[in-house]
Amino acid sequence: AVARGTDAAENTRRAILALGGMEQFVKKGADVIIKPNICTDYYPYEYGATTNPHVVAALVTLCLAAGARRVRVMDNPFGGTAQSAYVRSGIAAAVNDAGGEMEVMNRNKFLSAEIPGGKDIKSWIFYKDILDADLVINAPIAKHHGMTGVTLGCKNLLGTIQNRGQIHPNIHQRIADLVSRVRPALTV
Repeated sequence: AVARGTDAAENTRRAILALGGMEQFVKKGADVIIKPNICTDYYPYEYGATTNPHVVAALVTLCLAAGARRVRVMDNPFGGTAQSAYVRSGIAAAVNDAGGEMEVMNRNKFLSAEIPGGKDIKSWIFYKDILDADLVINAPIAKHHGMTGVTLGCKNLLGTIQNRGQIHPNIHQRIADLVSRVRPALTV
């Protein structure tokens, strides 16, 4: 679904409504994780390096209205700390205002998990909560990338794993392998 306009939150709401509403994805009492792109603390979202906080807040609001028990937002930034990246991106304030929770990914919660459908990699170290959530919503930002040309939904999921640098050999297949294990129900 596509919605056009100058209001990012309203565009998000209209696009989700065009898909039948958030109730199509969120079941009552669900534990939801929204995975935006908050890769560094170098720039605010206006520079196009991170997901728009208004989009993330709209997703939190829609999930809670659909009956989610809990909505957490998280990423594993490679530049700066998670805390500083969450604040600098504007996502922390937007999520808190919307009633969601920002979660710093605890390094003790990463675990090795099998990738049954993997063609190049058969296991990797994933953030356990991403694998256990009732629903994962992927909220990337489209941007340029030196190795892949553009990053979109699939590459955004690198923020759910450890040892990202080891994905680069055969990056296209390895990203596909990771997505076969995480499988977000919705990408916005």
